[in-house]
Amino acid sequence: MKKKKKIIIMIVFSILMIFTSCSKSSSSEESSTSLQSVEGNDLEGNVLKGSNLINVEENGLKVQITYGLNGVISGEAWTPVKLKITNTGKKFDGIATITLPTEEKGKGVAYKKNVTVPQNGSKTISIQVPSLGNFSQFKVELIEGEEVKIHKRIQTGSNIGENQNQMITGVLSDNISSLNYFDGAIIENRYGMYSNIVSLTKKNFPEDTTSLSGMGFLIINQFDTGKLSKKQVEAIKEWVEQGGVLLLSAGNKAEETFSGFLDGYLNVEIKGNSKKKITYAKNKNSQEIVVDGSSLVIEDGIAVKGIIKGGNIWKIEKGNGNIVVMDFDLGSNEIGMWQDKIEFAQTLFQKTLSETIENYLRNVYMGGVYTQDIQKALQFYGNI
Repeated sequence: MKKKKKIIIMIVFSILMIFTSCSKSSSSEESSTSLQSVEGNDLEGNVLKGSNLINVEENGLKVQITYGLNGVISGEAWTPVKLKITNTGKKFDGIATITLPTEEKGKGVAYKKNVTVPQNGSKTISIQVPSLGNFSQFKVELIEGEEVKIHKRIQTGSNIGENQNQMITGVLSDNISSLNYFDGAIIENRYGMYSNIVSLTKKNFPEDTTSLSGMGFLIINQFDTGKLSKKQVEAIKEWVEQGGVLLLSAGNKAEETFSGFLDGYLNVEIKGNSKKKITYAKNKNSQEIVVDGSSLVIEDGIAVKGIIKGGNIWKIEKGNGNIVVMDFDLGSNEIGMWQDKIEFAQTLFQKTLSETIENYLRNVYMGGVYTQDIQKALQFYGNI
């Protein structure tokens, strides 16, 4: 039975490696490489919300450590651990190491990057690690030669088995609370996976694709994407190409919502604003509501049927992912009071899934067959 459990874990881990292989290959010259060594601990599956800023100061080095997407980590995806290193001493020329525990006490897996920080200088690096939300702790070290300059053990606050079926859904909106009905919406019935929304802004939105790798969906609603930097927009495009699903809701601010992508990437013609009288297509008794919208022409879009009547939804395939364009406002007050809003959100997710995400969910589900027994066994592991 032990052998079977290990095989299941390896299958799931291999799928996660495939899911993010493109993003790892496009990382900077300081790309992370895995090492077999260091120390061990317990596994948990979860998504964790909250502050995750840790400050460490030793040997003339000050390090700010952050991890996850705006304080959220997923147990089933690669997660960026970012280190902002300030050097008040002599030049540092060494490696940064993130160590995750394994089931063997006293052993672990380390992910590293070479890093040089000049005297009185600073540098920010990011190291991608797999399934960080599955661990209650990890270790950060800065090593120069044989000397460990910085050593910090970080507790993630994870609880065994908590929220292991959540997928991160990022939201860019000037009114994120209007989209709260997407939080907890079922993404896939067969696999019991549901949405955990994460608030994003221009300030905290990543500029690298790898930092988005744990996110399945990104909703942009009533938000001026022209305010995003070129690197942020390119990160979104690459994330879509790798299998992410971008949901663009026009409302009556289509020009602003699409502006960051009107460089030939998104072929849309905006013909002005118009009110939309919509009902939920799966409920014959659905209440009709009137919401703000736009008149759009999508050249390469495929109409998505069976979700909404009175409004339009198009899907555009980009690489391994999808762009989904809606000509109505997802965050309107009317939708917020709509009796069908939860069912609508779930159907929208389920009908716009990319094949990449669906394959990912299927394989996570396969690995979950033995999750409970595996978690019990891992409770006996030691600490790093």
